[in-house]
Amino acid sequence: MNLQMRWLANTRIGSRLSAVSGGVIALLLLLAGVGVSRIDAVLSNAELILHDRYANIALGHSIENDLNRQATCRTWRC
Repeated sequence: MNLQMRWLANTRIGSRLSAVSGGVIALLLLLAGVGVSRIDAVLSNAELILHDRYANIALGHSIENDLNRQATCRTWRC
């Protein structure tokens, strides 16, 4: 057995379980951080769509409605 394996075999079970539990908790915290980061990215994209792009689409619909109204008036001589 090499030195690392002997060290692991001589370590108490409670210490080994604590080390593994700490590693699992660290990975869970890392995963939670990544999740929060991605949720923040989705939120910023949703805000961009709501405030910037929706306003442009609403303006385009307004222009389209005005053009349709003008075309209807020309056809029916309003």
